[in-house]
Amino acid sequence: MLHRTAARSSSRRLWSSLTVMSLFAALLAAPAAGAPSNDCPTIMSVDRVSDLLAAADESGVTLTGTGYTVSRGTQPDSFEAEILGVLPGEPLPGRDIIVAELHSPAIDEVGGVWAGMSGSPVYIDADGQDQLLGAVAYSFSWGASFIAGLTPAAEMERVRSYGNSAGTDTTAAVQVDAAMRRTIAAATESSVADVGSTMGAMRVPVRVPGAGPRALERAQRKLDRRGNNIRLLPGSSGSSGTDSGVTASPSDFPPGSNFAAALSYGDLTFAGVGTTTYTCDGKAMAFGHPFFFDGETRMGANTARAITVIPDAVFGSYKLATVGASAGAVDQDRGAGIRADFDQPLNPIPITSTTAARNTGVVQQGRTNATVSEYLPFIAWYHQYLQIIDTMDQFSEGSAEIDFTITGTRQDGTPWRLRRSNVAASRWEIAYEALHEFDHMIYRLQSQPYEDITFTGARFNQVNVRERVRQYRLTKVRVAKDDGPYRKVRWVRARPGTQLRLKATLDPYEENRANTVVDWTVRIPPKARRDGTLRVFGGPGHHIGLVGAATSFDELLGLMRNDLRNDTLSSRLVLGGRIRDHITQRMDQAVTNSKRIRVDVID
Repeated sequence: MLHRTAARSSSRRLWSSLTVMSLFAALLAAPAAGAPSNDCPTIMSVDRVSDLLAAADESGVTLTGTGYTVSRGTQPDSFEAEILGVLPGEPLPGRDIIVAELHSPAIDEVGGVWAGMSGSPVYIDADGQDQLLGAVAYSFSWGASFIAGLTPAAEMERVRSYGNSAGTDTTAAVQVDAAMRRTIAAATESSVADVGSTMGAMRVPVRVPGAGPRALERAQRKLDRRGNNIRLLPGSSGSSGTDSGVTASPSDFPPGSNFAAALSYGDLTFAGVGTTTYTCDGKAMAFGHPFFFDGETRMGANTARAITVIPDAVFGSYKLATVGASAGAVDQDRGAGIRADFDQPLNPIPITSTTAARNTGVVQQGRTNATVSEYLPFIAWYHQYLQIIDTMDQFSEGSAEIDFTITGTRQDGTPWRLRRSNVAASRWEIAYEALHEFDHMIYRLQSQPYEDITFTGARFNQVNVRERVRQYRLTKVRVAKDDGPYRKVRWVRARPGTQLRLKATLDPYEENRANTVVDWTVRIPPKARRDGTLRVFGGPGHHIGLVGAATSFDELLGLMRNDLRNDTLSSRLVLGGRIRDHITQRMDQAVTNSKRIRVDVID
């Protein structure tokens, strides 16, 4: 933890600034005064920063600048930035990170920088003009800290000038060397041991509607597995951006203003909130670090209104904000920040749903418009996940019937379509289990190696949910050879041509229902010579949604359409590594569990 003590008073800082002004009027000046303009800024190079730092060190004073960010509402407030040094070659060779200590009444009140400050511009008044030094972008991973890493403005300007075929930028953890750790320790009157050895990109706070902490936790885990630097926060849905028709202009994005990058609008408005660094020639730079790090992208660019900054001494404070009007598209997501082009339109991808909850009688129509095909799998899953919880008005066990359609275009532009229906049951969380197959199938479609595809929509045609758990568990299988008696066995010896008669006992989860016994017959082929197994199982026989190997995109779609449902009871006889008999029977509710019997074929 890094803490600033009372000994470093504001009077000492004022004296240092005045000293700099008197000694280096043309070289070093006081922090920039007044809010910055919307005009293209003058960019300060990292070499110039190093020269100013060297001059300040030689005179025994500090190099200070002024930054701008929003803690409440939409108007930026200023903060003071003491420039401590430059980390060369971080986060990659040829890159640099400028280390600064930040203070203002708002920053001091919450104990340090907060998530949502990403992109906050910092200026230095040098050579008689305000020059943009860089954007707040990095912080120590845990806890509150006044120390931040700034992405140099020159690196952000390079991203602003990218064409549509620009190569992918990169970023990584920033290594804080021993010399810089000593500098930070001295500036904050802390021990070197208290200063972390790495800094990471500040987490982007993302406000989404969430039915309580359990739903947000489930979604957060899915994002964390993808390596996204995102912190999900409770939020509200809304018709922000393209859904409402309310638009913003470049003048609504002054340096230091709130900036929201949206992946979806509607019932699920999924947007990360950071800060605008600057605007220039119809484009804006924000965040100072990646959002999803996708390179070329297409997200919504929106204004935002900050409600407040929530203090959090453990994980770091964060800005609570709502998404506002739309202003074009974010088309670059790079290591030095995200770029908005105010002239680029969005092409929304519809996600629609009809959800009926039997326990409450609520029937709900839902709609969310996604902005990026690559993130439609997560957006669609989370949209319907929240729809189920909302209509059931509880977080519980239960069962469901689901019918969904996924559409897209192939590499050559021709359309494709997958429609699938199934049932689900869970003794713990039906909202998650009902979407388990959809989740695995849509991600399999996205990651398949056969050809590039683009999603054009997801429709949950009908989802019915209830709190009752309608599920069978396969508990026992008895086997009879030809006309012999039934026995519960793990091993059967039989001659070719023998009929194996089976009785499978299904135990219902509902206590008021009696067991169900299913009868059928499996025949060992007359020419069979090799041993094998007889497997009796409920459901598809493999992890739901993970269909078998395919050799083409068409074959994969076929396997998904024809995969066994969860309410299927099956037997599969495999001899010599080949399937010799496969029988299925549809039941009136989901079936789980399996039994395996060894089969020895004798002469």
